[in-house]
Amino acid sequence: MMDQKVVDFLTGERVSALAVMMPDGTSHGAAMHFCFDPAQNSIYFLTEATSEKCRAVALGKTALASVVVGFDEKDNKVTVQLDGQLRQVLKAAELEKLKAVYFTKFADAKKYDSPESAYLEFSIGKWKYSDYRTHPEQIITS
Repeated sequence: MMDQKVVDFLTGERVSALAVMMPDGTSHGAAMHFCFDPAQNSIYFLTEATSEKCRAVALGKTALASVVVGFDEKDNKVTVQLDGQLRQVLKAAELEKLKAVYFTKFADAKKYDSPESAYLEFSIGKWKYSDYRTHPEQIITS
């Protein structure tokens, strides 16, 4: 069960760094808008079907991936680091549910929903929450 502080943080944030293991063993990283779905313990991304991320999960494959949320130098002293599996969501019923969650947070992103779009699901395996605003810092892990 994910700690409520982590749920609240992921629900409120909008930008992440996604790193995914490519089929050739290299890694690919990108800054991505994201949506957290606590009911599924998953993070969703909208991207282009031709993106490197999609190449990693082509043909129904899954790939090891990591996501980091909360990484600016100025005021944000809270971060969450997550490790898990990335996959492209292809089934219509799953896509419908994912889009409902994603477009609730990013209503303006509907303009990017096209046949060239791809929706990715990051299933969270383990996580680490770090809050450096407190002394001593607060660390919570799965």
